[in-house]
Amino acid sequence: MLDVQDGTANPVCQTWGNVVKRPIILAPRNDPIGFVDRTLKNLAYIEDGRHDGADVHVVTQLMLSLLGLIVFPVEAGHYQSLSRYPLEHLNPPGVNLWTFILGSSEDLGRHIWHLRNAVAHRHVEFSSDSRDPHNVSITFADHKFKVPTPYWVAQIDASNLRVFCVALSDCILAR
Repeated sequence: MLDVQDGTANPVCQTWGNVVKRPIILAPRNDPIGFVDRTLKNLAYIEDGRHDGADVHVVTQLMLSLLGLIVFPVEAGHYQSLSRYPLEHLNPPGVNLWTFILGSSEDLGRHIWHLRNAVAHRHVEFSSDSRDPHNVSITFADHKFKVPTPYWVAQIDASNLRVFCVALSDCILAR
């Protein structure tokens, strides 16, 4: 079984907030869909462990989950069709998950591209070493090739990164 979020329908993804269980059949690991399935399974395992008092790091697992959800699928071309949707399609109703410090994301596809660049080039900063996702903000920066200053910077609370990751995974799995 896998923890996923369940919410009202949206043109891009189907889920947002309440945790429910559903059976999962894993695609091959080399398939981006199979990798996404395993990414979510690992996130659920770490979250369950933390809830049970295990010495695990949920914020670190959230970043690893984001890596699995954007780098592999982007390189496989899974997000090209998302450019027609605004970033808000992954937000729960009435909630803005991301704060833009510099620049903006014209659409969901472009936002994922900026995140892919930030993660791939390690332009990511954490506000603290807290294990509680509610106490950590994560800042992502995208730089033009060989330019030391970023042209795009966005920030998200780690607890909202979980919402974003699960909604994004639903978009991949729904394809």
